Amino acid sequence: MSPLAVEAIGPKSSDDLQLAVAFRSYSQPLIIMTAIPFGYMGAIVGHLILGIDLSMYSILGIVAAAGVVINDNLVLMDYINKLREKGSSAIKAVEIAAEERFRPIFLTSVTTFVGLLPLMPETSVQAQFLIPTVVSLAFGVLFASTVTLLLVPVLYLMLNDFQEWGRAFLQRKKDFSATGSDVTA
Repeated sequence: MSPLAVEAIGPKSSDDLQLAVAFRSYSQPLIIMTAIPFGYMGAIVGHLILGIDLSMYSILGIVAAAGVVINDNLVLMDYINKLREKGSSAIKAVEIAAEERFRPIFLTSVTTFVGLLPLMPETSVQAQFLIPTVVSLAFGVLFASTVTLLLVPVLYLMLNDFQEWGRAFLQRKKDFSATGSDVTA
């Protein structure tokens, strides 16, 4: 049994299961998905800034933003895992991955935002239904990308520390029960 209670919970959907299989972990997909609520927040902030009401089309933009955010997090987490497999320490892997994946994540977010900017002030009748989608997508991606570059690496390191602590605790418990005395590390 894993030392993490999160891993004992199991997948909640087929997407969670697919990510869990890809990363051989239940906790890393949860880290990847932590940026999704920040995409929602960014979409709401964008609507508030521009004075646009939330609508069903806004929800479509939020879902699209979640897809971009998950992709950004997958790129980062996959690179961290590859560096860990090559023998890097957790902090070194996060440091290198954040540095080397900054440009792709940043460019994806900024080009998405800038590419959608011309649709926001559009006044034609045909474009009016697209504006809430565009606002949600643009601001959601922009806001959540900051989280991807800051929060996700921190959460990865916290998870790694928690796993190491759990392994050490279980090892001490195993050593204690095997020898019948207190073994300190």
